[in-house]
Amino acid sequence: MDESGRLVLKGRIEGDGQVKINGVRLELGSIEEAMEDVGGVVDTAVAKVEVGQDGRAVLGVFVKLKETCREELMGVGEGGGGWIMVEQNSLLTLVRYVCEERVGKEGTPTYVAVGMTGREMEGIVGQTGKTDRKLLPLFSEVRRRAFKGEVQGPPLSSLGLIGKHVEDEITEVLNLTSKSWLTTDATLRSVGGDSLTATRIVRGIYARTHRVHNGRKLGGETGVLEGPWKAREIMGRTLGEYVEFLSGSGVEAKGEEGGRGGGERSGEGGRIEGDEAPHGELYGALMKAITAGWTEVALSILNCTPLQPKLFTHNGRMGKEGSRLVRKAKWTSTPLHLACKSGLPSVVLCLLGKGCRVSVPDSSGNFPIHLACLGDGGGNLEGYVKCVEAMIDVGGVPVKARDGNKHTIVIAAARGGKGRILETAIRKWREGGGGGIDDWDRWGRTAVHWCVMNGHVECLEILKREGADMGGGWKGKKGKGTSLKIETPKEIAERIYGEDGGEIGRILRG
Repeated sequence: MDESGRLVLKGRIEGDGQVKINGVRLELGSIEEAMEDVGGVVDTAVAKVEVGQDGRAVLGVFVKLKETCREELMGVGEGGGGWIMVEQNSLLTLVRYVCEERVGKEGTPTYVAVGMTGREMEGIVGQTGKTDRKLLPLFSEVRRRAFKGEVQGPPLSSLGLIGKHVEDEITEVLNLTSKSWLTTDATLRSVGGDSLTATRIVRGIYARTHRVHNGRKLGGETGVLEGPWKAREIMGRTLGEYVEFLSGSGVEAKGEEGGRGGGERSGEGGRIEGDEAPHGELYGALMKAITAGWTEVALSILNCTPLQPKLFTHNGRMGKEGSRLVRKAKWTSTPLHLACKSGLPSVVLCLLGKGCRVSVPDSSGNFPIHLACLGDGGGNLEGYVKCVEAMIDVGGVPVKARDGNKHTIVIAAARGGKGRILETAIRKWREGGGGGIDDWDRWGRTAVHWCVMNGHVECLEILKREGADMGGGWKGKKGKGTSLKIETPKEIAERIYGEDGGEIGRILRG
């Protein structure tokens, strides 16, 4: 009522929870109820609308995460507090999808913020359930920072021609469907690489920068390049640091095209990938959540959406393809590959329950179980052990399964160098009737050879205790498809560690 006693209609009572977005009336409570579908991630959610300078209403959601999820995203004992804005990552994709499905397009939040400590929601939501949205900060006041496991930074190509060569070679060797993961802050392991792919990538970068043919003879009879071209240089740095290391070592890119001597990558094969696939954005979010080690977010994507990961795999067999380029174009890492590589047993079990195939190789010929045996993705050691057990006991993987390099699970575990995983692999190998543990790979190497090459003293002692042949002399024909010199473990030890082979040599002689 104004001064003259007339009634004036001023609009809805502020804070009643009903708003209008682009002409569509919404209940903020319905958005908050939609968040209940993400039970493994969200504890409490409060939606809010702000009117921007252009007069348009903008919707956002403030979220208190479940404790386990908060620790995965923020880290244990994270100092400070306050709200953090969720940028373009898996959590944002999940929240937006759930809201759009439950409320509609206009109910999809533009902003999502999470509390760092879990105490930020105190006072905003009372014990009676009443919500005071006035206590929430403005969207412009919410800080932005990377979450735990999240890779940020500019693209590698921004570092010049050498950066572009590194970016192109990693994309080709790992058969990545997007270069967006290849930032200066990423590591080779975080995008699916290991010590073997590191060797291939470094050789390819050498060929690109020197404009020479990347053939079998590159690196001589041992296939190893010296100086800045050792594989360990790329494994021990972020990709941005590696590009700077090459530049600082006097490496100069001599042209935009390297000397591959191969053809174009083929897009054939029927593999569904990227945003063109059904629920492709959700699939990308799942892959990124697994890579970051966000178990709860990954499980919520699998359980709260219609995503079917098994649709994103190829049904053929790598051995049926004669061309290496065609093989690489058809196969890439699946969610099961990444879950095994990251050591996430809960995600592995969920994927197995949804019918994901255990016998699909990635572009390097690795099966998921071999990546779990390697245990070099930065995950928890016990998690890798549980992944190996789940793949065999639940997934039904034959213990004698060999990857594209003819590696058994024992050889893969020896390569990785984690004693606990190696003991599990040997136990499962023998329980499944695998027999002896001196099988050879395509290069004429056994598990003992790989322990010697990689300096894994603990695993070498385990193999010796389990009765492995420490002499390891090649008993067959020269390895098919390789020009590498066939060496005994003793010869490798002397080549790498000196005349007496150091500690490795002592174990071999003992």
